[in-house]
Amino acid sequence: MKILCACDSGNVRSVTMARILKARGHDALSCGINKNSFATLLLLESWAELILVSETRQKGDFTSTSKIKNLHLGPDVWGEAMHPELVRKIKRELKLINL
Repeated sequence: MKILCACDSGNVRSVTMARILKARGHDALSCGINKNSFATLLLLESWAELILVSETRQKGDFTSTSKIKNLHLGPDVWGEAMHPELVRKIKRELKLINL
């Protein structure tokens, strides 16, 4: 499945989501809502079959709400991709949406 993983800057939460999903055989990309242009976000959105956001407020940055699922990660408090606590939280959330 083609999955777009989004967070604010595209460095921690979305990168971790994408790495976990790639390890599970998905085609996953990460992006930063505040770092990519609206045109780039639209292009990525059209590519994706599913969009995972890390916070509810990020849903409004996309036009296709039917593709969006919120992983409820909250703000970045980890500061680095693949932080063990973040990995555990993402895996729990992915299980809840059957990924």
